[in-house]
Amino acid sequence: MKKAGCYGIAYGMESANREILKICKKNITPEQVERAIRLTLRAGIQPSLFFMIGLPGERKETIRETFDFAKKMMLKYRIRPQCTIATPYPGTVFYEMAKQNNWIKEDFSNLDQTMASISYPHLSKKELQMYHKMFYTKIVLHPKRLMTRLAKIRNPTEIKNIFVHLKEAFSAVITNAQHIR
Repeated sequence: MKKAGCYGIAYGMESANREILKICKKNITPEQVERAIRLTLRAGIQPSLFFMIGLPGERKETIRETFDFAKKMMLKYRIRPQCTIATPYPGTVFYEMAKQNNWIKEDFSNLDQTMASISYPHLSKKELQMYHKMFYTKIVLHPKRLMTRLAKIRNPTEIKNIFVHLKEAFSAVITNAQHIR
């Protein structure tokens, strides 16, 4: 893939918690993901990891577990992390679960992966928004990550990409701050 011009691969890990990975039928483990990251880097390709909070079975402890894993991968392997909030889109198994368990109301105006649309008895929309913001402030905007990105600049396109990613991160933080109030 590298020879064909591939320069980046994004892996949708979703969660670092084994139970949530089983519930979501991901059929992966954190160890397998870490191995995939090492192999991707060895091939000379930049890996990204996508995480998702608010999946069925999610608790504050599982969110922290995922964040710890994301931070470890970011610091150890310099991956590009991203986080969204689980969204129960109509027609999905998650949507049916959310409806049956009363985790979502019939208001579909807020189905957006950057905004919480579900609320569990033990984890509210407001808390999911707060954790989403925390992911960007503590991990994506981590000074070591930012310095590493700046040090890797080799061409003008990379400068543009850094500004795009910073804009996305700051936008997530600002949007979440507005909705947490």
